[in-house]
Amino acid sequence: MADAYDAFLSYSHADAAAAAGIQRGLHRIGRRAGRLHALRVFRDATDLSANPDLWGRVREAMDSARYLVVLLSPRAVTSHWVSREVEYWLDRRGPAQIIFALVGGTLVWDESTGRFDPEASDAALPILTRAATLGAEPLFVDLSGDAPWDPAEAGFRDRLTDLAAPIHGRSKYELAGEDLREQRRFRRLRRAAVAGLAMLTVAATVAAGIAALAQRQAEHNMRVAVARKLTAEAQGMLAGTLPGSDFRAFQQILAAENLDPQTSTGPTRNALARRADTEKLIFCECPAVNAVAVSPDGRRLAVGDSAGQLRVWDTATGDPVAPPVAEHAKAIGSVAFGPDGRRIASSGADGTVRIVDADSGELPADPLLAVNAQVISVTYSPDGRRLATGDSDGELRLWDAETGRQLRAARTGAPVVRAVVFSPDRRRLAAAGTDGVIRIWDRDLNPLADTGNGGEPVMGWRSAPTAIGWRAPAVPARSGCGTAPPEPRSVSR
Repeated sequence: MADAYDAFLSYSHADAAAAAGIQRGLHRIGRRAGRLHALRVFRDATDLSANPDLWGRVREAMDSARYLVVLLSPRAVTSHWVSREVEYWLDRRGPAQIIFALVGGTLVWDESTGRFDPEASDAALPILTRAATLGAEPLFVDLSGDAPWDPAEAGFRDRLTDLAAPIHGRSKYELAGEDLREQRRFRRLRRAAVAGLAMLTVAATVAAGIAALAQRQAEHNMRVAVARKLTAEAQGMLAGTLPGSDFRAFQQILAAENLDPQTSTGPTRNALARRADTEKLIFCECPAVNAVAVSPDGRRLAVGDSAGQLRVWDTATGDPVAPPVAEHAKAIGSVAFGPDGRRIASSGADGTVRIVDADSGELPADPLLAVNAQVISVTYSPDGRRLATGDSDGELRLWDAETGRQLRAARTGAPVVRAVVFSPDRRRLAAAGTDGVIRIWDRDLNPLADTGNGGEPVMGWRSAPTAIGWRAPAVPARSGCGTAPPEPRSVSR
């Protein structure tokens, strides 16, 4: 039978780690470029497939191997398979091509009897302690101190070369020299491959960078083109050559400035400001505007933005009354002037309500009110003595506007209270929820008798009201509705 394997590994499965390391080492030592393995080594864990005749398949592998490599240890002594394989080899081939590797325990050769001393050798198989079985002291390599048997470790690789040399049919010196040359050659090839891969990576990175720059430039060019188109259309609307209102022209100017801040929209904006139906344009250098309120005397305009800042303008001049006030840690949801116009209350997603002086912008050191939910809406009572708030947890709350003390709280039954408003006579409070229902309460947050038990709805819509108001005599008359809570409308640029 032609030799299919250079070596057959016989071992106890208790020594599987050593067997795997020895097999890997025999595969590598002396391996030439272009070859998968230096030696073909049979090990049952890697080469033996399922077979109804297990011993028959083992015999075939042994018959097709040139050498038998036996791993000796106290564990191998108790292995039925190791003893059977060694006995079969000795019976068919004799001891000439057996190599022993000690991976545990002790071996002591007794020259006088031509066997391993059974008293002093706890790693010798029973057949190896019989006189004249081997005839002469066999070659064995002590690998017992090389756990975990890693072929990359220099000492283990050197001792494993002792075992590999006779299988290669060469001296250890020749095999070690060739192995060293092949390792150096492999390292050179690996360095060349790494360098080539690095060059390809650099080239790919540069190409990707160029493509990204080109894409960004293309996107910029598109934004500039769209901004110029919007500006030209706005000019046409103002000149009457294109359909569209002044408000539409204003929207397009803002959109153009957002797309490309370098676009020249100043002349068009100034022309819009001079239109007879435009009284004042106030440009807010801020993020999205979430809430707007006008003072009772019309002299002040308050704006709350998505960054939690409150800004106040003089409506006559369009100039800011004071620098922006960083009131809230999160977005402002609602702003309301007090009835005297001197105070502004703002509610925030940070769960606070703050009160600011409308003329100076002075802010108290601490929030006037704080709740464990987002405060969505806020309003003053007509006499300015109370504040009402609606929260993201569906709570309606009454507060003392001077002390900040919570007076009462009630569950509305709505998931979120979007808007609250007092009646002009201070006797009623209406709350609009995201469930599309407006509920009316008395000034102490008791549900009115004619609304049923627990604030039953007095009127409802299929969509969620976002703003409500009263008309005399204290009957809710107006509501602003949307199919969903509206997106913030911005007049920023």
